[in-house]
Amino acid sequence: KNTVASIPFERRLLLIPQCLRNPVKCKARFDGFGLICEKCGSCKIQKIQSFAEDSGYVVLIAEGIAIVKKLIEGGKVDCVIGIGCISALEKIFGEMSSHAIPGLAVPLNMDGCINTDLDDEWLFELLSLKSENNWSWRVEIESLKNEIRELFLFDNIVALFETTLSE
Repeated sequence: KNTVASIPFERRLLLIPQCLRNPVKCKARFDGFGLICEKCGSCKIQKIQSFAEDSGYVVLIAEGIAIVKKLIEGGKVDCVIGIGCISALEKIFGEMSSHAIPGLAVPLNMDGCINTDLDDEWLFELLSLKSENNWSWRVEIESLKNEIRELFLFDNIVALFETTLSE
């Protein structure tokens, strides 16, 4: 929580599952990224999305991790708060972990892809986390990989051994 609280809202991604929508009354449409809420008020998505966007969050209403993976790899977000069933959260948080992206999760109260629900109070508490400490560190995976590759180049290893042997 402390780490997430230190990250600016505009660098946080909120993932909302489309299964929170009311499938009978929903007027939303889908595009290549996910659901585009029409703010019809027939479900919780509008309230959650409005609160998060008003705070500065990037909000994505979608299933699956392909888009989230692209956002993480592209350095577009430094933190993820995810809502979802346990299996979906495990996939997303596994991807975040491999890129050293901190996050928090709010599991749905029940599995299933229709008429799901969540603990609203808990979610809004997490969305509101804020700290005076500034997030100033993010692991740049590619540059770290390049640095490690550089260490193990043949010429660098030879130079290391030559230095060690001459001492």
